[in-house]
Amino acid sequence: MLTDQPKLASQLIVRENMPDDDAEYARLLSMVMAGPYDVELLRERRDRWKQKYWFVRVAELDGRVVGILELNDTGGFNCAMVRIVVDPDLRGQGIGTRLLKEIRDNPVYTDRKVFGEVRDDDPKSLSFVEKVGMATKAHVFESTINPQEFDLAKFQPDIDRVLASGLKFATLAELGDSEENRYRLWEIEHVTDKDIPGLDVDRLTTWEDSKQSWFSSSWYYPPGEFLVLDGDKWVAASATAELSPGVFYVQHTCVLREYRGRGIATAVKAIATENARQRGATLLKANNHSENHAVLAISRKFGFQPQPGLFEIFRPPLTNTDNGT
Repeated sequence: MLTDQPKLASQLIVRENMPDDDAEYARLLSMVMAGPYDVELLRERRDRWKQKYWFVRVAELDGRVVGILELNDTGGFNCAMVRIVVDPDLRGQGIGTRLLKEIRDNPVYTDRKVFGEVRDDDPKSLSFVEKVGMATKAHVFESTINPQEFDLAKFQPDIDRVLASGLKFATLAELGDSEENRYRLWEIEHVTDKDIPGLDVDRLTTWEDSKQSWFSSSWYYPPGEFLVLDGDKWVAASATAELSPGVFYVQHTCVLREYRGRGIATAVKAIATENARQRGATLLKANNHSENHAVLAISRKFGFQPQPGLFEIFRPPLTNTDNGT
């Protein structure tokens, strides 16, 4: 979410987005997303999330798209996500404030918990967040490595200890990319995500939502989804996703609570990172909550270098609802 002050708002045209806007839309979106966007990826994203509620507006100035607004259903319980992006050259001109007016009376915005993200090194955006009544909820720590410099041999003892304990590694492709196994992968993530410090569990997406938004994505890659098994029980997982050519993202690393403290997360993450290296990754990104000390310690072992991160921002419902929120 990028910020502004009222100056040019009266000269703006705020309207629905059209296909001709997509190149500029993707350019603006790339400024705030984990990886760069192009028109093809933007349209794939829309198709993947078409089952969700989406409200989108663009701000046009002198025939050029200079800002975008997205309000959407997150797929969680009574939660919405808002994103406002303004061209950096035109910030401080009232564009973001004008876009926000478009959803002032929208029930998805007023009646739900609303979440967003803002960079932690952007004081102007943080000021805007405060002005519109949202507050920082959690700090997400971003870090990166060059996977081509990753040395799996350093982690082979960790992998050997996991194997010696009777556990085994497998990919989702090896186990079978069936709907049943996709559900089991979603389930282990869903259960372990509840332990992430600072995460609002209402935000966790349902299985029905994940079927469309996760497993139909262009970056979903069953041979790169690594599982740890105790017999037939799935106890841990890790994967990386290729967001754009050469740019990969640590999609998840999770271990069931009763199996933690055995080095399983380090071992399976090492295998997933090696897979990204073999697939030609030149940049691997990770986002972890700042209070998730165990995961951050593993990232330091891997050589992840800190980057400017994100604050998750939050606003409770503005109106009373029947669900007790």
